[in-house]
Amino acid sequence: MLGKDKGERQKAYKDLFKVQVGKELLKEIRESTNRGLAFGGDSFSAQIEKLTNTRVTKSKIGRLRRNKCYTDPTYSLFLIILIISSPLSSNIKFALTYMLFKRV
Repeated sequence: MLGKDKGERQKAYKDLFKVQVGKELLKEIRESTNRGLAFGGDSFSAQIEKLTNTRVTKSKIGRLRRNKCYTDPTYSLFLIILIISSPLSSNIKFALTYMLFKRV
């Protein structure tokens, strides 16, 4: 509670803004806000991610790593058999098989 009456609440609310925020801290707050990220420590961010099921931290820079199944020859063979046995046209089967080998 900021105060018992209107005057006390106004004074307490004004006092909240008397604190100077450093330039670096202000920059971090703005970046987090603009990117839709949580601003706080690792444990706070982990709690927010768990509650919202949404990423609220920066992701790593670079390409995503391929799933192990994409490099497994058994998985590739399974996909080829699945493509060939499907009721798709031969052109589509060829395109899918080609993409599988080229890893597009």
